Amino acid sequence: MALFEGKTPAERNKLIFALVTGALAVLVIAYNFGLFSGSSGTDTSGNTNRRRPSRPGTTQVEADVAEDTDLELLRPVVYHPTTPGAPAVGRNIFTYYTPPVSSTPVPGAALPTPAPTPPLLVTSVSTPGPVYAGTGEFKLQVSGDKFTPLTRVYIDNAQELPTRFVNAQQLEATVASSFISSAGMRQISARTSDGILFSNTATLNVTPAPTPAYTYVGILGDRGYRDKAILKDSKGELITVQLGDLVGGRFRVSAISERAVEFTDQQLKLKHAVAFSEAGRPVSSYPSSPDTMRDTMREARPAAPPRVAPPQPQPPKREAEEDEEKDDP
Repeated sequence: MALFEGKTPAERNKLIFALVTGALAVLVIAYNFGLFSGSSGTDTSGNTNRRRPSRPGTTQVEADVAEDTDLELLRPVVYHPTTPGAPAVGRNIFTYYTPPVSSTPVPGAALPTPAPTPPLLVTSVSTPGPVYAGTGEFKLQVSGDKFTPLTRVYIDNAQELPTRFVNAQQLEATVASSFISSAGMRQISARTSDGILFSNTATLNVTPAPTPAYTYVGILGDRGYRDKAILKDSKGELITVQLGDLVGGRFRVSAISERAVEFTDQQLKLKHAVAFSEAGRPVSSYPSSPDTMRDTMREARPAAPPRVAPPQPQPPKREAEEDEEKDDP
């Protein structure tokens, strides 16, 4: 053959080996593609579904529908896996036991029971005039509704007052002086002695009694130091008073001593003792009873008030004594 002419035996062997190897490769490739089976080749898509032969009595449309249904069932699902993210900074990655949430509701705070509506009603209280601390007893008129003959008036919800039933809308009570010895507010209510019927409370205002605005700074008089007292008013002016004088239009001087001056309120009939003030300002000014005034007169004082004694008269000298004084060298 012309292909092997001029070739050595070694070269011819190599050429034969190459030709045989190439032919085998072509045969393998042709076999894989089905060139020797007469078909169109192997289905490389991996779909092994083939058209099923239609059963007798079925139409071509039904066969196509069945084939489409099989394709839907075998359609692959696209799944995109996600990787878990890293824990956030500062987050506790450890797992602890968490008790389950109780479904039983927690009872809340008990609501206070509202106070019952009083069966008796007190609308107002009235007095003959202003009530001053330290004054005597007076009549108190209580107005309201649903009062009964067994209803009594109480002061500060504790002390029962002598009560007179007027009608279902009015009660009259007597307030003793001991209940108004000091200024302040008093609570007035009405109820029966058994406590079944009770009322709301009303307020009675007890105001402080007026006091003389003077300072006791000195005394003038004879050896008893009881004749005249020197007082200083709120403007700093000095006035001299004696027993029986009316000061400030309502306070009458009823007693003068080294320790205090006593005034009597002509309107309220109250006594006020103003103690001696060595520094020129009042030490005390307060309503006083006769016993209080007597104790004030007896108590010790820090220093005696200044006094101005009247000049003592000198007895007339006899003429003989005057002549002797003249003759005496």
